Formats: sequence, C-alpha cells, structure tokens
Amino acid sequence: MIFDGEPRATALDAIRTLSVHQPDIPIILHPRVEPGVAEFLIAAGRTAQVTGTLAFGNAEDVERLASALGEQIAIRPEATVQRVLSALLPNVPSRVQMLARRTLRRRATGARCTLVELARDLAASENHVGRGWPANLPPPGDFVRWITLLYAAHVREWSGVGWDAIARAMGIGENTLRRLRQRIPGGPDVFAECVISLATRCGIAEPVARDVLERSA
Repeated sequence: MIFDGEPRATALDAIRTLSVHQPDIPIILHPRVEPGVAEFLIAAGRTAQVTGTLAFGNAEDVERLASALGEQIAIRPEATVQRVLSALLPNVPSRVQMLARRTLRRRATGARCTLVELARDLAASENHVGRGWPANLPPPGDFVRWITLLYAAHVREWSGVGWDAIARAMGIGENTLRRLRQRIPGGPDVFAECVISLATRCGIAEPVARDVLERSA
C-alpha cells in the first residue's frame, strides 16, 4: 500500500491498525516534503515496518516509488520464508539455519547463489558445509534449491508477479525455476504446497506442516 500520510493527525493510527490486521501488506509512505515530515517518518518507523520515500513533485518520484516497492517485495517474502523454515525445522544445527538465511538473502538480492558462494558467506569450505549434515534433510545443494523454490513461490503468491519475472529478479534461469516448480502439484496455493512438499521430503507429517503455515506464514 502506498500512503501519503494524510490526514497527518490520524495517519499513525491508520498505519498501526493496518500493520496489526494485515501484516503482509507492504506499507510505503510517500509524504510531501513539508515541515514535520522527518518526525512523521521516524514515528511511523517506530509504529510499523514501513518504507519511506519523499514526494518532491517531480518525475523522479516514480523511480523512487518503484525502488521502494522493490525493496518491500524482496524483504517481506524473505522474512516470511525464514520464519516458516525456523518453525518447520526448529532443531537443525546452526550451520543449516545460516545456510538457509544466506540463501534467502542472496535470492532476495539476485546475487549468485552456489554452494561455493554460500560457503564463503559462512567462512567455511564447501565440504565443511555438508559435514555432519542431518540425514532427514535434502543434501546441501538440493536444500538450497528447495529454499529457492520456497522463496519464489511466496513471491508469486504474495505479489502476483509472473514466474519468469521472479526468476530474472532472483538471478536464475527461467527454465531452472520451471524445473524446480515440478516438485509441487501446481495448484493455487503454491507456497503451502511447497512447504508441505519440503516437509514430506524431510519426513515431517503434513498436519505438522499445515500447523506451521497457520502459525508462521
């Protein structure tokens, strides 16, 4: 949601209400440049997770809004997928958790995301990443592919952006994402299907996965 912050007297209450009842809706503040606007943006940032960009009344406003929207599209799915993974796999070693976080960060920013780069992020060798890997999880390389699919599925469901555009934004080939999508049935609830499919691969019962989705997504 793009909000100009008017009327200013009730804007903070409106932002707070929306963030509580519709937490997955991104809030982008785009107020006019006027006295008190900095204090308003600071107060709004304390109230909810928002992105702010000032309206100067020129052609660059459109570019600034597009950039702010892009940030929100990247951040929200990344945080949601991380929350779901943490709830679905609560007892995995910290190395697995860090690999998941770094994979999501790289996918959200469109950076290269091979095990070599991920191992470098973890200050480890590629062999060390897989040493003592939990037997119930997909191997590290395949685990990264599952997380890639989870992220793409959530972006698709949350934003409505097309699959090919999502692939380009993540920095992977469109055909690569198509192959990954063959792991899920292809119904309307793509993120839920993806979470349940990963859970099944990890030996986790479907009711447990659905409960995680209800509590975390």
